[in-house]
Amino acid sequence: MAKIEEDEPADTGGWINTFADLMNLLLCFFVLLFSMSTVDAEKYEQVVKSMSESINIFDGGGQSMGQGPFIDSGTDQVVAISQYFNEFESSGDDAEATEDQSNQQPGESASEQGENKDQGGQKSDDGQNKSDDSQAKDNADQQAQDQNQGQQQDQNQGQNQDQDQDKNQDQNQDGKTQDQDQGGKQDDSETGQQGQQTDQNPQSQNDQNKTGDNIDKATVQAVEEQQAAEQKKRNEEAYEEVMKAAEDRNIEDDISVQMDKKNQYVQITMNGALLFDSGQSSLKPSVRPLLSKVGNILKMYKGNRIQILGHTDAVPISSGTYPNNLWLSMARATSVFEYMTEVKKLDPHNVETTGRGEYDPIASNATAAGRARNRRVEFRIYTNK
Repeated sequence: MAKIEEDEPADTGGWINTFADLMNLLLCFFVLLFSMSTVDAEKYEQVVKSMSESINIFDGGGQSMGQGPFIDSGTDQVVAISQYFNEFESSGDDAEATEDQSNQQPGESASEQGENKDQGGQKSDDGQNKSDDSQAKDNADQQAQDQNQGQQQDQNQGQNQDQDQDKNQDQNQDGKTQDQDQGGKQDDSETGQQGQQTDQNPQSQNDQNKTGDNIDKATVQAVEEQQAAEQKKRNEEAYEEVMKAAEDRNIEDDISVQMDKKNQYVQITMNGALLFDSGQSSLKPSVRPLLSKVGNILKMYKGNRIQILGHTDAVPISSGTYPNNLWLSMARATSVFEYMTEVKKLDPHNVETTGRGEYDPIASNATAAGRARNRRVEFRIYTNK
């Protein structure tokens, strides 16, 4: 029986199909990776742009992705919390609306890109698609168109946000103006209330004024007391000096030294009978030595004010030289003044004369002894400054 020969399998080139399928799958894989990376970059740019325009945390965001609301207006401060959330929500709504519109346009969505890629894969399976280089070029051109359209949409969105920002700024300015007006009215009302309280509380103001007056009075009183104490000390020292000078000159029995009760001066008194004859104003020659010693004491106080006073008794004058006792007392004081300024060389600018007549008696005019005491000449040495 003859051997039947088996037919050899025809060479159909199956490895070529397998290799083509493998290459198509590899190409689809790289295309998928490229599309995924492009989508992530677009999303990243949108997030960065939104963050830069809303709270301005990225440096140079306005220059790299279009002018934002803060860069465009020339400011760089953080807005209020409420305004920030409002703008952020509005920007989110605009972004969603823009994304929906972009999804509806042909050649822009990821689904359509996926369909195109699937179609490309099917075409490659059928052997009717273009070459790998031409397909990559087409994809690159399509991606560039998508980016241009996205930038235009971002610019439109930025303009809308700028308009919203301008509106918000106008509203804020209007609110500030209203707040200022209300603040001015409130200040006026507070001022009026303070004025009313001041009018309603006059007693408190009077109390405060009284307190201030009391403090001023206490201060003035303290100063006056201190000055009075110093004046008293000076007057006492002058009194002791005059007494010692009279004792040194042995005239303490011929004169009388007193100290003013108000501590204004020290007074030396001489008997008028020793100085003048009855009804006369000329000095007796016998009293000149005594008057000279008194003048030496007065010269110790040539810088102080010295007053010379003439006194008479109450008996009416009988001589026709002077019309009354007042004129006689003034003439006697003048005679003593001339002696002290011409003989003892006292400064006439510091010495003054006064005639008191019978108006300042120190004893009763009913007796001869009293009238003799009333006829006198007084020298007052003022120690006050």
